[in-house]
Amino acid sequence: MENAEPNNTTTYFALDGNYGDADGIVIVDTSTWSEEDWQAIDEAGDSDRASVALALAKSDDLERESIRDAVLENDLDRQFDKAIEKE
Repeated sequence: MENAEPNNTTTYFALDGNYGDADGIVIVDTSTWSEEDWQAIDEAGDSDRASVALALAKSDDLERESIRDAVLENDLDRQFDKAIEKE
């Protein structure tokens, strides 16, 4: 029988009763997101979704448009490379 207790020190607890490993969880304010932003989240791959959400949350309108375009074109590497160059 597997141990039901998580082995790490960062665990999430959701109101629906779920809990688990919180490593990699991203929480962002989505109050200003547009329908297009949500579409980008829906279309992003599972492994990219948290990065896209964080990028959208930290970006202004013009940058958000570029991120959405990169998701639609399946070219997130290019978009994130541009963001790294700016830093």
